[in-house]
Amino acid sequence: MTNETLEQYYRTVWPEDEYDEILACLQTTLPTTFRIGANHSQVRDQLENEWLPKLAKISLDGGETMITKPKPLTWYPDRLAWHMEITKRQVKKDPLLKDFHEFLKRETDQGHISRQEAVSMIPVFFLDIEGNHKVLDMCAAPGMKTTQLLENLTLDTDEPPGVVMANDTDRNRAFMLVHTLKRLRTPAFMVVHHDARHIPTLKTTDKKEILFDRVLCDVPCSGDGTLRKSPDAWAKWTPTGGLNLHKIQVGIGMRGASLLKVGGSMVYSTCSFNPVENEAGVAELLRLSNGCLELQDMSDRLPDLKRAPGMHSWKIMGKDRVIYDKFEDCADPREAMLMPSMFSPSAEDAKAMHLERCMRLVPSHQDTGGFFVAVLKKVKPFNMNPTKVQMVLAKDPFATVDPSMAEADGDGEEEEQPAVEKSDDICKIYEKFGRCKYGANCKFQHKESEDGDKPLKAKSDTGGEEALTQLSASHSDVVEKLQRQFGLEDFPADQLFTRSSADTALPRNIYYVSEAIKEMISCDFRGRLHVINCGVKAFERVELKDPVVIAPYRVCQEMTKTLLPHMKKRKLKCGIRCFQNLLTRNNHEVSSITRLDTDSPEPLLQQLEAVDVGTLIIYADHNGGVIAMSCFKGKEKLQLYVGKDETEALKAQLTEAVGPAEPIKPAPEPEVVVEPAVAMEEKEPTHVTF
Repeated sequence: MTNETLEQYYRTVWPEDEYDEILACLQTTLPTTFRIGANHSQVRDQLENEWLPKLAKISLDGGETMITKPKPLTWYPDRLAWHMEITKRQVKKDPLLKDFHEFLKRETDQGHISRQEAVSMIPVFFLDIEGNHKVLDMCAAPGMKTTQLLENLTLDTDEPPGVVMANDTDRNRAFMLVHTLKRLRTPAFMVVHHDARHIPTLKTTDKKEILFDRVLCDVPCSGDGTLRKSPDAWAKWTPTGGLNLHKIQVGIGMRGASLLKVGGSMVYSTCSFNPVENEAGVAELLRLSNGCLELQDMSDRLPDLKRAPGMHSWKIMGKDRVIYDKFEDCADPREAMLMPSMFSPSAEDAKAMHLERCMRLVPSHQDTGGFFVAVLKKVKPFNMNPTKVQMVLAKDPFATVDPSMAEADGDGEEEEQPAVEKSDDICKIYEKFGRCKYGANCKFQHKESEDGDKPLKAKSDTGGEEALTQLSASHSDVVEKLQRQFGLEDFPADQLFTRSSADTALPRNIYYVSEAIKEMISCDFRGRLHVINCGVKAFERVELKDPVVIAPYRVCQEMTKTLLPHMKKRKLKCGIRCFQNLLTRNNHEVSSITRLDTDSPEPLLQQLEAVDVGTLIIYADHNGGVIAMSCFKGKEKLQLYVGKDETEALKAQLTEAVGPAEPIKPAPEPEVVVEPAVAMEEKEPTHVTF
């Protein structure tokens, strides 16, 4: 695998004494790496205590080939990230390796493990995410970094008030992103579909912008840092890959910075070696921000992670395959696809920008792919309008943007508007959506509907479905029934949403979202946010004939752990063995539960007999937390609402934790009463004469 053009250019980028070593490393196969969720350390314990001793004994090809055991990444905290060199061919050769592969697959499906390249795990560490943060992932698909963001957001609670808003410009990739994030079963994610350079700004009714505490700006790039896992990319590499993306990358970075709160942090990252995509992009962001952004020194973070400092000066290879030191050296920059912002700043400016604080991850240092990370802090409001910068560059990509040419936007801070003369006409926007961007300054009347406030809505981008609507406004009777059915006294019912219109008597599906998502939906009165999916599916309507059931809804399995602490009714606790036995079938005769129950603190049958027909949650203590299942109790049967894959995963998890399920006691044989035989009266034999 060679590419003369690539090698020619990167000889000017990589340190001369490391060039051969880096090039040789890029010719080797990248190890497989996976990350264990911070809330699932029991998976790490199981890996270390059960699987590693087994894998150490495996040999293939008659003992000639020994398996290399998975090893923890030395720089990743708490041994929660691992790398291994087990190939697919080896997996097929040994039954135990197949079992190990199934273990990894099962834990991945449960959201406990994420397969992710080692260097891709780094950016999130520098964001210091807390549960109340609003976090924006600008280019999120396929979602491994987004998963990591959500794990950090939910580290201390299953119901964080914050949100991770994950965006992708490709609609199909956005739907794949939803599939990835749903594994985590959290109400705190929102997937949207926008060009990252034009993610809309939302404003409250008093015209304050909703800004983000943290922004991950992992921009689209040429991807030459992934050559180890994508050998085909060697032949395809050309300098135009990075040149084409430079303007887009800067545009995405500027939009991310404009959506960032003062005092907030943004990570700019690529999986590229090319300085035109890395230091050049960061330098242009710093120049355009005019002192509003500062590069942060992260040298004290992740001390065992080896990194090279950012470059102060670099050369650029144009489309014409010529390497240039300065923009002025090129006779025809348009033909060569060169822009002034691609080249190094002056030595004085580079020093003032602290470009050395950027981080370059080199493959040969710790057996990884190539990566680039820069952490920027917003220290004061922008004194420019990034949208106007985009307009200038759209007209002339080679224009040099002067920050002073754009008017200040003040991060949404606007002067108080004078009172306006009111009209007698009704505000159509308020009448339809229940809110209006002009608030008290609207010249039209904000008349309340006869049914009270209009429901909060958000535009849907799910292929024709209704917009998300706040359940408490559109179906207050349903909320009241759910509260009565499950004893949800302290549950935040205003965070329940549906896609069913107010005309629907009973919504089919009900979703639970975080407080921050509710705020965003409430401020999106113009429907500018293209929402693909958000929150966790909480309740689903079921068709029931029994009038005893107050609310004809079942608790969705993905909502069980979140809802459990809020429930005062219809939650039943059983022993771990009883829970394991219940999983052996998806329905049971209620009368037979006694045979399954060997360890419940209070007999499960007794608890079942005390509740009416309807949905309920059965749970058990496990590994310092709980495991739970959604069930429906009928008049005679108990039905489990747990999918096949999750059932198998739970069974395997419990088998590894407490051993195989115990044989279920057979039903007692009905007692047979044997009546005493009746004595027959002896008679004289009858003789017949012929």
